[in-house]
Amino acid sequence: MALTLEQQHIADSAAELLGQRAGSAAVRAAIEQGGFDRDLWQQVAELGWCGVHLPEQHGGLGLGLTELCLLAEALGRHLAPVPWFETAVLAGLALKALPAVGPVEDHAGRALQRIASGACVATLSLGDDALRWTGRHGALRATAAGEGWRVEGVTAPLPAAGSADLLLLTASTASGEPLLLAVPGDAAGLSVQRVANHDLTRPLARVGLAGVALPGAACLARGPAVDALLQGVQQRAAIVLAAEQLGVAQRSLDLAVAYTGERTQFGQPVARFQAVKHRCAQTMVAVELARSAVLGAAAAVDAGAQGADLARAAAMARCHAADAARVATQESIQLHGGMGYTWDCDAHLHFKRAQAASQWLGPCGEWLDRVADAMATTADAERAPVAAPANEPAPDAALRGEVLQWMQQHLQGRFAALRHQGGLVGPGDAGFSADLAKAWEQQLAAGGWVGIGWPRRFGGRELPIAQQVVVHEAYARAGGPGRLGHIGEHLLAPTLMAFGTPEQQQRFLPGIRAGTEYWAQGYSEPNAGSDLANVQTRARLEGAAWVIDGQKVWTSWAREADWIFVLARTEPGSLRHQGLSLLLVPLRQPGITIRPIRQITGGAEFNEVFFDGARTEASLCLGAPGQGWKVAMALLGFERGVSTLGQQAHFEGELNDLIAAARRNGALADPVLRRRIAQAALALQAQRCNALRVLDAAEGATPGREALVAKYIWSNWRRDLGALAADVMGLHTDAIDDDPSAQRLRALWLTSRADTVYAGSNEIQLNLIAERGLGMPR
Repeated sequence: MALTLEQQHIADSAAELLGQRAGSAAVRAAIEQGGFDRDLWQQVAELGWCGVHLPEQHGGLGLGLTELCLLAEALGRHLAPVPWFETAVLAGLALKALPAVGPVEDHAGRALQRIASGACVATLSLGDDALRWTGRHGALRATAAGEGWRVEGVTAPLPAAGSADLLLLTASTASGEPLLLAVPGDAAGLSVQRVANHDLTRPLARVGLAGVALPGAACLARGPAVDALLQGVQQRAAIVLAAEQLGVAQRSLDLAVAYTGERTQFGQPVARFQAVKHRCAQTMVAVELARSAVLGAAAAVDAGAQGADLARAAAMARCHAADAARVATQESIQLHGGMGYTWDCDAHLHFKRAQAASQWLGPCGEWLDRVADAMATTADAERAPVAAPANEPAPDAALRGEVLQWMQQHLQGRFAALRHQGGLVGPGDAGFSADLAKAWEQQLAAGGWVGIGWPRRFGGRELPIAQQVVVHEAYARAGGPGRLGHIGEHLLAPTLMAFGTPEQQQRFLPGIRAGTEYWAQGYSEPNAGSDLANVQTRARLEGAAWVIDGQKVWTSWAREADWIFVLARTEPGSLRHQGLSLLLVPLRQPGITIRPIRQITGGAEFNEVFFDGARTEASLCLGAPGQGWKVAMALLGFERGVSTLGQQAHFEGELNDLIAAARRNGALADPVLRRRIAQAALALQAQRCNALRVLDAAEGATPGREALVAKYIWSNWRRDLGALAADVMGLHTDAIDDDPSAQRLRALWLTSRADTVYAGSNEIQLNLIAERGLGMPR
């Protein structure tokens, strides 16, 4: 999903041009002239923006939907008053699709060439509702007249109709057969009536046809081919419209952040107030998730997505971007205060565009209903392994098959009890056996599935990131349980490779790789949870050993672990981030007491660990003494690694459990629950797109906003999924029985309430997002 250099150039050049030519003053001047800046349109046409996705033989650039979306985002950000979406996207996509459904290559080709060159403003009606495909086309009636057609009727309001040189309109014959007609904007008998509307940057008009005579070649498609074509156009156009909405949302967020940084109240910038910071941060979360959804959907189309895959990608982008635009534009008005409600503030222009576009191509509810319908009619495939994605490279497909085959052979017998046991081992897993979990880790190690991304010199397989993703997803979808060795393999091991001495690496990496040594994380304390720099655990160097006193809390798997890495204050009198060291400490020794903390699930994954003169060798400081904060933060950074894709595959399994339960008990017939389930499915798909963006950045660039929002996104999603599971189960949520599927859903309901607390609570996450992602003051 990472942009190529060519794609980045398109995005940068669009931002530069529109920044110069479509500022606030220019947009408002165009509004006064009817909402169409013809000079800007000429520049857009000269740059080839109208034909970026059209075939080269018709004067286009032959690029994909991703490039189209990059332009749409820039145009939406500036509310550029040009009919680009109507011409290039709606009409362009329709004409581009025509050769596949009828012998009209010459006619469509000429129209495409005019659009690609910018010589033609065009628009498309999807049917009686104009901007929404419903399969109804009776507003216009077409009657055969010799070899041509005679058309009567009035359309619903259409964008760009008042300035269109070409109108693609649907009509119906007396027998009800739909037609797609190419109508010149200057045809005799055609009239245009402007419709007053709130979005002044995008004028609407009704088109009246009073006996308009058209030649036979003006009928571009007829019969079932019309609706098939229009449905495909709507799906692809919805993704581009989502990109435009993303631009609207981003600009609204930028305006709000800038204003709150300048506006002072009570002697300080409004941006310093936590309530304001959190509102901006939550908006950024919505914007970044929408960005991931749009990029993911566009990439899927460019990779050849069809049918159900295309429909779901379009729904994902459409719903997330519409939500982001709604949230961002509303928040922009709120955060501008009284100024936000004035005509002179641009916030209302974006607010109106967001609302109008939210209804174009069908409201989100319709898109959710289509997703829900597909779920309702799909055979019950609860927890079934998912087949390889379409167009997956042969080496990746072979690796996926290898993982699935190995899992089928080994996740049986005594290990069958571990199947689908928790996204993370422990919480809510009745009858959890540490011995069995450790035996499974050793089985994985023997199969070569531990350390798959490690360098070969450390005993790993050195698989590239794309293939690591394949392994983690296939493992989770095949029923692989949560990993007891996760902390050692995915957190400590990469940190050892980056900061450890050769002796430390040689001592600890083989045990992690073999599944014979297990680790716990000693960060949180009673007064140093989210405020990690407030560490009070102390260590002093006595001869050849560090002596440690203090307490750690919320320590996962401490009773099962052999070692713990401990963030301790090793420089007396130091404060906050200074004077900390990361020590590697054996847990099985005098001076360490471990007390389990019973959770709301009834289980006790978490523990308190007390250090009373506990000791570890002087050589077991990871990184230089006093540099513990740097090492600890680097370690936390590895939490955003490839294994997050496996985590999401576990979430997918939980969602599949929920859907299967809803099918069985009839909850899927409830219209409210249906839409909530569809929303959950699309949001999980968008999460995966966001995770892929994080991994793309990890391969070659500094992690951006997509990494900052990742934890907040998944933890809130899973919390909401837990609440949804309880609503799907109804009374059975409270009644405990032995049904494995019901047990998993009850565990989901309870364990998901911890997700928004541990590893940085929601409130701390929002502070980080606001300060690091938006540059807002502390």
